[in-house]
Amino acid sequence: MNSFKKIFVGTMIFTASMWSMAWVFSAVAGETPKSTIKKLQGRLNEGQLVEEKEILDLKGIDTVTVETSSTDIVAEATTGDIATAEFSGTVSKGGKMIQLERKGSELFVRLDQNRGARGLVWSFGDDDDSLGADIKVSTFQGLKITLPANVIKNLKVKASSGDVRVKNMNTDILEARASSGDVTVSNCTARTVGGVETSSGDIDIDGFNGKLRASSTSGQIEAQRISGDEFETTSTSGDIEIKEIKTLGLRAQATSGDISVTMPEAAGWKFSLSATSGDIKNDFSDDAAAEKIMQIQSTSGDIRVRR
Repeated sequence: MNSFKKIFVGTMIFTASMWSMAWVFSAVAGETPKSTIKKLQGRLNEGQLVEEKEILDLKGIDTVTVETSSTDIVAEATTGDIATAEFSGTVSKGGKMIQLERKGSELFVRLDQNRGARGLVWSFGDDDDSLGADIKVSTFQGLKITLPANVIKNLKVKASSGDVRVKNMNTDILEARASSGDVTVSNCTARTVGGVETSSGDIDIDGFNGKLRASSTSGQIEAQRISGDEFETTSTSGDIEIKEIKTLGLRAQATSGDISVTMPEAAGWKFSLSATSGDIKNDFSDDAAAEKIMQIQSTSGDIRVRR
């Protein structure tokens, strides 16, 4: 579930709760539920929907680092020549939202969290005779970074609380990390190393070339169309599912969760599969002379290597 869906479901529950509390408080205060809710107008509708766009000067820049506290991030390559940072969302204060800072050859793109970036604007009642919930949202709520292809060497995207999506990037080093949120990487290349990580959330990788490490403390990991040197993935609590693996090596480890690998053929693979508490099933024969090694370990969960 992406952040917008989470916010939408949460706000629906919030609205129902507000009406329930309004009935209770109005009964105690001798007021109508409508008048009680109306007192909240202006307190919950403090935010304003804003859209900002900044042109990024990448001259002399080899690393772009994008950091947010509580906003979704999208970073993608473009066929154009202009690099941009775009923000869309609701804020509680006026002023500039996108903050740019240059340190040597590294450009930092951040948001001014003091302005209170939020996802939705609620308005309880448009006038004295009507009462309802007004949700104002734009097409994408969050920070979007667009970079010309093959211009920068390194890209680092970090969200403390929010989803991260990286698409069509070709770099030396690629990092996509979220403390609490999902991470999605598609059609990317990291010539040196790639890191995809979340503490609480799911990871979805569809198309990656290079040396890659993906880890989730609490969440599922799904990866397909992975090629390059080596793919290493770990999950503390969650399943790992891998399809179309074409790397020189694979290491997968789950503390509590199942691990499944699906391949069309297994020529040239040597298998090392172990499960402390769980079943192991392998549709392929071990090639003792193979240079490629598949190491899979599960503490509590099943292991399945299938065609």
